[in-house]
Amino acid sequence: MKQLALLLVGVALAYAAKIPTLQKSDGYFSEGREYVYEYEGQVLSGLPGVSKEVAGIKIVADTRIQMKENGKCLLRLEGVKLNKVLTETENPAKQQVEEKLQRLDFIFESPLIVELVKPIEFTYIDGKVNDIVSSREDPVWSTNIKKGIMELMLVNIRGTNDMNEPKEQSTDRTSITRQKKYYRVMENGVAGNCESVYDVKVSEPVMKPVDNKVQALRYVLNITKTRDLMECQRRNQRNEVSLLSGRKCETCSETEMVEEPRPLEDQPKQGTEDFLTCLNKVRYGISLKDHDKFLIDTVVVEGKHVFMPFGEKGGKAVTFVNQTFVLKSNKEISDEDVIPEVQNPKQMPEDLSFIFQKKSSHDHDTEEESQLTEEDAPHMFDIRRSVTYQIEKIIAGIQQDKITEEAPLNFIYMVKSLKRLSPIELQNVFDRLGKKLADDDEPTKVNKQIVLDAILQVENDKAVEILTDEIEERHIIKEEASQVLSTLALINKPTEKMLDKVLRLCRGRTLDDAKDIKTTCWLTFGSLVHKACKVNKICTQDKLNEYSLRLLKGIDENSPNDEKRFFLKAIGNAGLVLKKTPESQTDSIDRISELIKHEVADIDLRVQAIYSLRRVCKEHTHRVISLLMPFLKDVDEDHEIRIASYVIIMDCEPKLDDVQFIVTDLQKDKSKQVISFIYTHLDGLVKNPKLCKIGMTEVAKKALLTLKPIVQGMQYSKRFTWSLNAVQEKVALTTEASVIGTPTSPFPVSGAVKLGATILNRQMNLMEVGFHAKCLRDIAEKILGVARPASPKLEKLLRNNGRLYNDKSIVERDFEHLDNVLPTTKVHTNVDMEKASAYMKLFGNELRTITIDKTTVWEWLEGRSEKMQELENKILTSQVPYSYRKIFSLGRGMHEIPTQVGLPLKISFDTAAVLALDISGKARMTPTLTEVLRTKNGKLSNISVAGSVKPRVAVTMKAKMTVGLDDTVRTGLGLVGSLNSSAVLNGNVTVDVPKMLFKSKLDTPTSEHQVLSLRSRPFTYNFLMTEKPTEESLPDLHIRNSGDDERFVYEKRLVQGELMAKKPVTKKWSMGKESLGVETELKTRRVPRSCGWIYRPTQLLFNGPIDVNVTTRRGVDAPEQVTCIVKLETENWTQAKYQAFKDKYLVKKSFTTESSSEEYHEHHAGSPSDERHHYRHFGSASDMVDGPHSDSPSDERRYGQDMREGSHSDEHRNGHEGRHSDKHHEGQHNSPSDESRSGEHLVDPYPIHPKNLTLIQRFENWWYPNAKSSEVRDTTHVHTQQIVADTGKKVQLFHIYFNISTMGSQPIRELVSRISLDQQDEFYKAVRIDVLTNKKTFIRDPIRQDQFQDTIDEVKTLCIQSEMEHPAYAMTLPTEEKLESFEGLPDVPKDPKVLFKFNTQWGRSCMTDQKIQLKARVERSEEQKKRLSEETPYKMECMQDLRNGNKYTEACKRFRLEREELRAVHAELTHNEKTSRVYLEAFYQGIQMVKNMLWQNVRTKQAKVFNLDKTVLFTGEMEENKKKFNMTIKDITEDIHFNRVWIPMMVQDSQIVAPYNMQKRMVQSYGQEWLSGRNINQCKALRNNSIITFDKVLYNYEMSKNEHILSKDCSNQERFVILSKTHEQDSTKKVVTVYLDNTRIQLIPDPTTQEVIIKVNDTNTELPVLHKLIIKEDETMKKVPIDTPEIHIMTVAPEKDYTTEPRPVDMSDSASSQEGFVFSELEYHLWDQMREHIKNDTAAPAQNLTREPKTLVQIVRPKLGNSIMLFAPEQELKVFFDGHNIKIELAQKYKDFQCGLCGDFNGETSEEFVGPNREVYKWPQQYGRSFQVASEDHARVDECAPIMEFALDRDIWLTKIDQSTCITKTPVPRCPETCTPIEEQPIDVDFVCTRQKGITNPFEGLTREQIINKYGYKRPDYKRTLEMAVKCRN
Repeated sequence: MKQLALLLVGVALAYAAKIPTLQKSDGYFSEGREYVYEYEGQVLSGLPGVSKEVAGIKIVADTRIQMKENGKCLLRLEGVKLNKVLTETENPAKQQVEEKLQRLDFIFESPLIVELVKPIEFTYIDGKVNDIVSSREDPVWSTNIKKGIMELMLVNIRGTNDMNEPKEQSTDRTSITRQKKYYRVMENGVAGNCESVYDVKVSEPVMKPVDNKVQALRYVLNITKTRDLMECQRRNQRNEVSLLSGRKCETCSETEMVEEPRPLEDQPKQGTEDFLTCLNKVRYGISLKDHDKFLIDTVVVEGKHVFMPFGEKGGKAVTFVNQTFVLKSNKEISDEDVIPEVQNPKQMPEDLSFIFQKKSSHDHDTEEESQLTEEDAPHMFDIRRSVTYQIEKIIAGIQQDKITEEAPLNFIYMVKSLKRLSPIELQNVFDRLGKKLADDDEPTKVNKQIVLDAILQVENDKAVEILTDEIEERHIIKEEASQVLSTLALINKPTEKMLDKVLRLCRGRTLDDAKDIKTTCWLTFGSLVHKACKVNKICTQDKLNEYSLRLLKGIDENSPNDEKRFFLKAIGNAGLVLKKTPESQTDSIDRISELIKHEVADIDLRVQAIYSLRRVCKEHTHRVISLLMPFLKDVDEDHEIRIASYVIIMDCEPKLDDVQFIVTDLQKDKSKQVISFIYTHLDGLVKNPKLCKIGMTEVAKKALLTLKPIVQGMQYSKRFTWSLNAVQEKVALTTEASVIGTPTSPFPVSGAVKLGATILNRQMNLMEVGFHAKCLRDIAEKILGVARPASPKLEKLLRNNGRLYNDKSIVERDFEHLDNVLPTTKVHTNVDMEKASAYMKLFGNELRTITIDKTTVWEWLEGRSEKMQELENKILTSQVPYSYRKIFSLGRGMHEIPTQVGLPLKISFDTAAVLALDISGKARMTPTLTEVLRTKNGKLSNISVAGSVKPRVAVTMKAKMTVGLDDTVRTGLGLVGSLNSSAVLNGNVTVDVPKMLFKSKLDTPTSEHQVLSLRSRPFTYNFLMTEKPTEESLPDLHIRNSGDDERFVYEKRLVQGELMAKKPVTKKWSMGKESLGVETELKTRRVPRSCGWIYRPTQLLFNGPIDVNVTTRRGVDAPEQVTCIVKLETENWTQAKYQAFKDKYLVKKSFTTESSSEEYHEHHAGSPSDERHHYRHFGSASDMVDGPHSDSPSDERRYGQDMREGSHSDEHRNGHEGRHSDKHHEGQHNSPSDESRSGEHLVDPYPIHPKNLTLIQRFENWWYPNAKSSEVRDTTHVHTQQIVADTGKKVQLFHIYFNISTMGSQPIRELVSRISLDQQDEFYKAVRIDVLTNKKTFIRDPIRQDQFQDTIDEVKTLCIQSEMEHPAYAMTLPTEEKLESFEGLPDVPKDPKVLFKFNTQWGRSCMTDQKIQLKARVERSEEQKKRLSEETPYKMECMQDLRNGNKYTEACKRFRLEREELRAVHAELTHNEKTSRVYLEAFYQGIQMVKNMLWQNVRTKQAKVFNLDKTVLFTGEMEENKKKFNMTIKDITEDIHFNRVWIPMMVQDSQIVAPYNMQKRMVQSYGQEWLSGRNINQCKALRNNSIITFDKVLYNYEMSKNEHILSKDCSNQERFVILSKTHEQDSTKKVVTVYLDNTRIQLIPDPTTQEVIIKVNDTNTELPVLHKLIIKEDETMKKVPIDTPEIHIMTVAPEKDYTTEPRPVDMSDSASSQEGFVFSELEYHLWDQMREHIKNDTAAPAQNLTREPKTLVQIVRPKLGNSIMLFAPEQELKVFFDGHNIKIELAQKYKDFQCGLCGDFNGETSEEFVGPNREVYKWPQQYGRSFQVASEDHARVDECAPIMEFALDRDIWLTKIDQSTCITKTPVPRCPETCTPIEEQPIDVDFVCTRQKGITNPFEGLTREQIINKYGYKRPDYKRTLEMAVKCRN
């Protein structure tokens, strides 16, 4: 061994002696040496984790680098090989082997290599690359690739400029042992100036031979450099967006937000994108002796660009980058290998930053060709032929029955080709193919329209010039011109040339006679100015001033208001703030503020001026808020001005202090319109936070802490917000709706709906539409047929004109006296304001506005419009076959970034839509619409429409993630998605209005038709082109090889998603093939997600192909036509007929009200006496699924006793026929013993006569004897309703009949259905739905050949019955059945229950087949019952508050809820043994799913022995805070308990799950809405001289013995008048007089008794207690007794025996069996009756039913003794009177039409005291006396009541010249001359003066109404204090 060791040492020494030692550079980077690296650069795109498919480019070359003096280096690529990749790979991040590469063909590769081999120069010092010099002939793409290679040499070894440490701590230049390990530095590379994080590891020194010489020991540095290329100071990127605009979310960036994204120019801009991540890791192997001598041995780069539009779990597309740079040789430069210098170098050196290739210039823009005409240019023919070919392909895709997905795709390609044309070429194409001529035929018009639609999307200067010229020359007119201008407003990168063209058009005289087009033009100009000057900032200051002055000129004082209005809208679009110039000393905000502060200006104009600040508010936040805040806080300002100010302030996104200042004192604001709007908006921001406005949500949340909840009616202004946020997907959808009300009308004055979206962390205001309208009341009344009718009272007076006073009726004499003594000013709408306007905004730009004046509105409503008559004539004569075609882009965009290889990565999308609609046919109305509108009381008789409608739509989106090598090679990932929908409807519709009969016939499809198609196709592709690419000319679905056309190669491979699933999942659902004869098929094909809990639904877009198709085709025995008949019928039935109907169709089925569980036995075992109260059944027991039950005689006696107390059984009204029907229904299931027991139970020992139920309102305890506050909200339930029995009144039922049948083939398919509604009882509601389907086949009678026989087959039925019964009102219950009463709180039942039943039966028969029944009972929970029996703290506190006269405290609110809410529900779901197994399995699977979701709250027990078979019991209780609930589910297998389950906040807010509130439900009367006009608005005149107006303002006024107008309809219609006075001096009793039509009703308290005397037209009418008086319009009267309410469902039944062993659940699918089903003769007879009824009604002529006299008024005397209720249904008026207190209820339609002591009823509390002539008083006494109906003589004789007089001041010298006489603006209460004041009150009174002429009194002879109308609205001349008389005496 020693010898062998010596031998090896000797060899080594000899080898070392042979190789000389390196002296100069030791092989490191140094001057005079050449380094050759083997370079491989690869870019691949794909969907990792989804598919192995990738596409990309790989560049292979030897890189020669020669270093010269002063760090100068030359680089040249040699042996370049360009490869394309389109294959499958396991690891796309690694370099692909040669077998997977395809080298480019020579025709494509050679031109590229020529450019790549050109040398490039750079300097390399200390690992930094600078001063890059390339040849002028070297294209940009080639230079970028070389820069990508040079960046591989960019390395900071010493860690200089470390951002973590001071500069003095940098690494020693000579010491390797002190090498830094970790440091962060900024490096300027291809992607920009980005942060690099270094991780350095130093290895042990080694020896390595270089140039066959032994080098000294060297160290090796292993460096890993990580870079996030999206976090760069100068990020190289560019983007371009068309049509779409938005702003970046504040949650995504800490930088200052701008309103819209600034479109980037061609050169790089700084920025980051949240939907894109770019990570880069570089690994270096470096040999070095010290930090001055190093050599890069290897470089490996791995990077990826991840596109995640919907977040990390929403799917992603990735582009992988891999570069390897391996040292191949290292030697000295030889003379023969010197790289030549760069030829024709650029003057300015560059750095490593990527340079985007500028868009290629047009091919034919040379000076010579610009002089050519369109005929001279030789290439124009080819261009036009290409465009014509694209038009033909688009038209070919628009077919008669559908639009193919290629049509919008070809439109996208056409727009791209037009964008590449030069201005001369584009003009030539339009002139020859797009310019419209008068003699164009229809096909030519279609072709030219497509060209016009395409040019609209080109968005360059020439396109705008062409379109504006066409409008200016009137080739494009009317609506089409407006659409063109609106589309131009969406251009994102307008130029000054575009702005000048649009400005010239707007200012020209061409549009003077086209107001709508001119308005749209200025709106477009404002939008373009905003984009150009504010967003893109391309305008010079001179242009900016010019544009601003042009816009501001439109709002000069001399401009008309309409012109100012649309110029303000244009200024709002522009959003510019003009700087002060010599031409304009005030900027735009100052000019707008002048309009806002202009008190005389129109309110609408001032509001529009405020909204015009919407785009300057964020740039000048403080200035805008300072301007608008005073208007918002001014309580005397108009509410529209204040609301508009608030909206703009909130758009400024103010700070918390500003919002807190807004809500300060808001609770005391006089305008409820403003309060309601602000509160609902802030509340919406908190409950529905926006994804991009989290900051405003926090501000609103803090502001609401100081603002109490405000609950107002729908008549007040509101702003609602709904937001649906998917945070992880970075997607949100937001909807805002605002309604601004007005005190003068129940209709809103304006409204708006805004739709917003957040996509890719960009907030976009997609669309906003709104309206502004004045006085919609008159328009609505005209449509409803009651517009401007003559007053009934005036009509009577005109008819009686000339008659003697004694010949007039009582009402006529009273009205004449009332008008003479106290005339009231009629409330008229301002007809000058009758106009409506609407607007539309897209992406924040108001594009369209339409204004309709009063003349146009009334011309259409009154049938005087010539346009309407012309259109109607064309429709009647079938002269208007309508065809509409529209093609447009929905948006396109591009985002481009560099990759490390130096190739650009471009993410782009493009969408287009094609709409087509063809309508043919004719319509006829009898009489015509114009005749109906022109004729008074005109009504339509018949409407007939026949024709064909063919709507079609197609939407296509194409998206790509592309890497490009020049314009020759493009490769990457693509996605094409399309949506197609179409329909073909042929047939006719007939409406017979008098008969309420609708009949339609529709043709069935004759061939297969695709109704809906949704497709998505991800793919990888390669595209090679020797010339400029025309990708749009290639079919996307086929592979084109070079053999087909040597100029290009297009290869494509679909992404199949094989890594997610082996194959796509295909599902198909089909229906109707045999049953209907028309098959409808839904077919889906998709690649499923690998894990539904990890990935989001958007992942499906990246998984693979998606197909959703809905197809219709002919089925078996397909019919040719389908006939549908719908009949609406309201029937007035006698009680006997109604009872027979209920017996057949609305039989009350029985079910238990108690839970059938062991809990009953636990609580009630051994307590038979409690059985009566705790265990009830609904109706008879014969309908129980488990069988009937017997009743003992004792049970029947107990039942009779209950019945007499108010609980009546429904079966006792059914009669013999009803019992027979019940027995027949259950006959198939009951055993003989069951039948016998059922028969016993149906015995009726106590028959009850049928009763009609009528509502009365409860009348106890609603007055306020201790009311002291200035405003009172009465939320107590102040009335109840009783049952009134009227044996003479008919019952009204509503039915809807359906009969659908097929024609043209056998069998005839038929559907017969009836929907019946029973709502006669306030407490009981029922609905019955019956459906029958069958097939009929007609065959010739074998005996009688001239006749046919029909056979019925495949009978299927569905019968649904739903019933609900509410508890009786406490008024009708005895004291022992009510809870303890408290003065001030409404009474409630002791044990209230809400009962519900839903019963459905289906199959071959509704009587004998499948059945499911749900029964539920809502009642108080056990916890509630326990607390009600205890003396809780809040109960004690409430008792004290009630004693103090305050019942609106928090304690009383909680106590009331405890008494009135029902928080427990018990339900029972049962089914019979024939129920299909499918439904049962679905039910139990649903229960299991709920258990899995709520597993933390679930506790399961084994079922008890007495759990029922075929029955599931539910018990649920909600906690007091309404945030959690407990639930128990019991079936035969197990007991499931859910403990304290949290109710989602969304459910809490929507109140879907909420306790049943008895008082709320009673007041609302089953969901009566505000629009129905039946919501309760109350006025009260109380015994303590307090009056509470309709607007909830309380004041004190003591009436006199003279009549006062308490409430009056002061509109033209004067539908009622209510007068009141005191009965005696110093008495609290009052007299009420009500005038309705020609009837006077007086309610007079008897001075000796507590009774109230009723007089009708001076005739005493005695009305006993519990009776009502009905007065008809024909002046007939009748008295009807009132009965106690009847309980429909609740009865008492014996207890079930649950101790028997339950049978197992029968899961057999027995419903499919055909055995035992018999379609009985009785059931067939019922269906046949329906069928014949429809057939007879269709054939019979319309019947003129005898009109029954309407009920004018009902007067009810309930059992409270002196209480009287008066109800006028036609006027929707209710009056309650008890001798001392008066309460009046009015409908919402009287808003602002009311006058009298009850206020003006306008919803506002400010200026509530409005007098008879619309004058405003400040003092209650003055206001009250103004409505006193008394002359001075009457006052003197009857009593000394103050009278209203005007105070007069004579000889007043306001000036030194004129002497004036002055009078008070309003009359003042004064004592008559014969009376003396005993109580006076000093008040300040305004005087107005007029010039005195002589000694005459200028006011003499004027009436009170004339003085107020003439002088009341003048500005007062002075004010002084007068004494107002309060009381007088003789």
